[in-house]
Amino acid sequence: MANIPKVWNGTAFIELEAAATVGPAASTTVVGIVQLTDSTSSTSTTTAATPNSVKSAYDLAGTAIPKNTVTAAGDILYASGSATVARLGIGTASQVLSVSGGVPAWTTPAAGGGMTLIGTATPSGATSLSFTSIPGTYKHLVVMWSDVTQSAAGYWNIRCNNDTTANYHYTWIRDDVIASTVFGNDSDLYACISNSASTFPINRASGSFTFWRYTEAQIKLMTGIRSGISTSLRSSDVVGNYLGTAAITQLDFIRSSTQTITGNFYLYGVS
Repeated sequence: MANIPKVWNGTAFIELEAAATVGPAASTTVVGIVQLTDSTSSTSTTTAATPNSVKSAYDLAGTAIPKNTVTAAGDILYASGSATVARLGIGTASQVLSVSGGVPAWTTPAAGGGMTLIGTATPSGATSLSFTSIPGTYKHLVVMWSDVTQSAAGYWNIRCNNDTTANYHYTWIRDDVIASTVFGNDSDLYACISNSASTFPINRASGSFTFWRYTEAQIKLMTGIRSGISTSLRSSDVVGNYLGTAAITQLDFIRSSTQTITGNFYLYGVS
């Protein structure tokens, strides 16, 4: 009789033909019958991978992104091209994720998120007030004032770029009157602050003017609102134009008489 190969079943050697039917399954500790599998996800410890499953696993590994592509906490992966992965390091505090050159990039938003304080003034018994050397890096200008009193009745106007020509037009709407005029014939000023010498709270002036697109070579639109104008006139709205086409780099508050002014003034640039 031909020799029949035998295998060890953990206890004794048995013939191969018998092993095929009664032999133990192979494991990490026992020699036995092994079943082949094409799976690339099985966790079995009693089956063996075929060349097909090994090739599938190899192909998957070839398309995986290496872990060492990222090197620090906060790294972001992005496609810099077809089938090309790149790393973007974490940005700094307050930066936002945007796009530059067609790829993600960290950028810093515009300063102030909209409004930036350019200058302040707190005159006390002053005969004039000016904001000079106004930068041209914003879209609009806002000048505002609060808790303003003056030494005697009269009014204050705003002059642009020290321009004393007839380059100012305005319309103002108050409690019960709508008045429309061209001013500049006499004082060349926007009517701005006008109240009595009284320090009674209702006569303390406040308000703001906005000069829109103040750097562009065109007529400049101004809109504003005022309160505490006089004992009989409490508030008014103003709309006007400055006809000069040069960028506004200076704003002056000019008095109508000999009165002095006290209060708080602020100039903002609007991005």
